[in-house]
Amino acid sequence: DIQANISGTAGNLGWYRSDVQVSWTVADPESTVSSSEGCSASAVTSDTDGITFTCSATSAGGTASRTVTIKRDTAPPTLDFGAPSPAADASGYHSGDVSFAFNTADDLSGVYFTSTGNPVVITGEGLHLSAQVVVTDQAGNSASFTTPEVFIERSPPVITPNVVGTTFADGWYVTNPQVSFQVNDAQSPILSRDGCDATTVTEDTAGLTFTCTATSSGGTPSASLPVERDAAGPG
Repeated sequence: DIQANISGTAGNLGWYRSDVQVSWTVADPESTVSSSEGCSASAVTSDTDGITFTCSATSAGGTASRTVTIKRDTAPPTLDFGAPSPAADASGYHSGDVSFAFNTADDLSGVYFTSTGNPVVITGEGLHLSAQVVVTDQAGNSASFTTPEVFIERSPPVITPNVVGTTFADGWYVTNPQVSFQVNDAQSPILSRDGCDATTVTEDTAGLTFTCTATSSGGTPSASLPVERDAAGPG
């Protein structure tokens, strides 16, 4: 009777994830074992897709053999992220979800599964956002990978109109009103603004509308302010 004794950290699908010791138990209850071959203890100390050990023994009853194959994979899978999609704007921000496609590889047992779909999608809003992907190979080795950080801005700038001047009835200004717009974005830089400069109305008008438009990574809002000026006394 020939029995293989195998010790090591067993993984999945017959793979081992550590050094493996192989020894043999050879016995014949009826006669003495007269010879054996390949039955000394062995060790598998490097990764392999399969190394075979065979123990053969002979007694008065004949010759028997037993074969075992050891597969060892201790290296975790690898992963490479592609470029973010869509690309960031000129200020380095994104206005919505960001996807990272990725490629995985495992030289021996092969990739078994990933913890997320491909591509991995980063949601939310804020700075230094990232996502993780855990990759596991057939042997049971796992590794965690973190995407590059991204900045996501989903909120447009806030435009606050302001006018300074002396009014009389029904909102008419009787002095030179000064019109200005305050543009703020709590998170990302203002990429552009149009019509937002301070202006002084120096002539009478029955209605002059000022409009400020500003753009950040979160969008392009506009705000308008009508001004009526009548500084001339009754004739």
